[in-house]
Amino acid sequence: MGRSSCFCPRCHLSQWEVLFFLSRWISNYIDGNPDSSTEETKAQLPLKDAKIEVIPDP
Repeated sequence: MGRSSCFCPRCHLSQWEVLFFLSRWISNYIDGNPDSSTEETKAQLPLKDAKIEVIPDP
């Protein structure tokens, strides 16, 4: 599982706002029905599933 730091120097976004933003972003790459998708669809939507977890940086 990958880990990334904040995407802006001094974020003024809440943990929930970051989670919401990233969850909406990653959903653009999830194939809701990968078993019956064409190769073209799989190329555009390469993920079967994804989960975003936001952990505050101490």
